[in-house]
Amino acid sequence: MRLFLGSFATIYNYEDIKNELSKYFEGKWVEPQNIHMTFHFFGDISNPSKIIESLDGIEYPKRTFKLKRYGTFGRPPKVLFAECKDKEIYRLYEDIEKRVAIASQKPFIPHVTLMRIKKTNGGKSFLKYFEKTRYKILGEMKLRLCLVSSTLTPEGPIYRTIHTF
Repeated sequence: MRLFLGSFATIYNYEDIKNELSKYFEGKWVEPQNIHMTFHFFGDISNPSKIIESLDGIEYPKRTFKLKRYGTFGRPPKVLFAECKDKEIYRLYEDIEKRVAIASQKPFIPHVTLMRIKKTNGGKSFLKYFEKTRYKILGEMKLRLCLVSSTLTPEGPIYRTIHTF
């Protein structure tokens, strides 16, 4: 089964955000129930018991983190996201990486993906909008670490939490 370790998030006024940002981007929006931060992507794992065992007893702050600022990955942009930078998030990530003993292939940038971008409209005009809204609180993530199975379908992924730490 395809697994990742993450925490689900809520975006405030998601429909309004989608309408506003559709001026700048075209693509596939993440379904509201699937918005999450990934701490570690494991890929296809036949038996998750070793992962569960290695993370058993992990301690982390059970608090709510604010999602602020928009950002993009890629040139041209391929992913639209909301940031969630906090030193406690980085500490948790480092603890996870030590426990699972499987190094991630990419640097950790705390974020929740909002859209897979297919086309950018208006060049880099979105950067002015990002600057104008840089202090806006976009949503929140109540930190609850979940091992999630992801089943890919033509309509989009289906997530199922198989263990909560």
